[in-house]
Amino acid sequence: MSGTISKYTFDNFFEDNESFKETPLFNFYKELDSVDPCKSDSITYCISGEEFNTENKVIRDLYNKLVTNLKNISNRDRNLFGNIYYDEIHMCTYLKYWLLDRILKDNMNGSQVIQFFKILEKKKGENKFPKSDCEFFSMKMNEIKEIKLLYDYYIFYDKCEGEKSDIINEIYKSKYCKYVRNANLVYDKEKLLCEDDNLSGHCKEFNKYIKNYIDVYEYSSFSCNDEIKIEESGYHPDSKTYQRPVTLWFDDLQRDSRSEHSYNSPSDNPSTRGSTIPTLLSFSFVGIFCILFLLYKFTPFRSLLHTRLGIIKNMLKMKNEKNNQLLSSEYEHDFTNVNNSSYGITYHST
Repeated sequence: MSGTISKYTFDNFFEDNESFKETPLFNFYKELDSVDPCKSDSITYCISGEEFNTENKVIRDLYNKLVTNLKNISNRDRNLFGNIYYDEIHMCTYLKYWLLDRILKDNMNGSQVIQFFKILEKKKGENKFPKSDCEFFSMKMNEIKEIKLLYDYYIFYDKCEGEKSDIINEIYKSKYCKYVRNANLVYDKEKLLCEDDNLSGHCKEFNKYIKNYIDVYEYSSFSCNDEIKIEESGYHPDSKTYQRPVTLWFDDLQRDSRSEHSYNSPSDNPSTRGSTIPTLLSFSFVGIFCILFLLYKFTPFRSLLHTRLGIIKNMLKMKNEKNNQLLSSEYEHDFTNVNNSSYGITYHST
């Protein structure tokens, strides 16, 4: 599912569409990203390089920012985001999006992701992780990329406040349309895999936070702007010389077929007719001969033919014998008459 895993960050989306800068997520994201970690009461949840032997500063900094942000949004007495009100569901979803986006933006690899969540799980087990209704679950890198795609879809969903036609239109206009609409494929996959799975981290994330709050519309609902341009202009991304095929309608094909048939018909060309008839007759005689030979050689037709021929031969033989008898009797009769006539000759003397 290489086309259904996330490879884009929030920067890509708001650079492609300036209107994302006007969304609550954009402002919230900036606040989360700019937080100064491990200040005031959040310092008790932070980690040091010595504690977990985390030489990788990226892991340590991201973890410390996460716990600081989580502690801040859990403290309802603080107005950390100016005059903008965020309910708990939106704040949790935005924080989750920010975390997954930072993992990709910081180019963390699979082993770094595993180490990050090991620290998180250990701190949760020690009750040194901020208490909050917004939970975080361990996931592998490939699971993060697929879940991130669902959250990338969510930024369009959130911007349009769940209005289906607006969501479809926003995704249609986006440069990342083909990528974002694949969220439906991941959604269906996760829904199937996680139906009876409440243990794996990605299924906990899907069942508790995505399935209940995000409507992912069917794949067929979306078309992409660049696909329409290809059809209209004839441009093909794989070849500069590509030309759009000419549309052939059924009626035109029927009409062309009839005209071609009448043009090539032998009856309209005397010379063609004259040369064609002998050829057809020759092939017909050869074909008939071959069929008769095969019937004679390999079917009961041979014995039947022998029987019929035997009957005909016997009939001819009997007829010949009868004719011979008649001829013989006539010969004898003629010979007797000859003798009689010789005695009947009159003699005239001179």
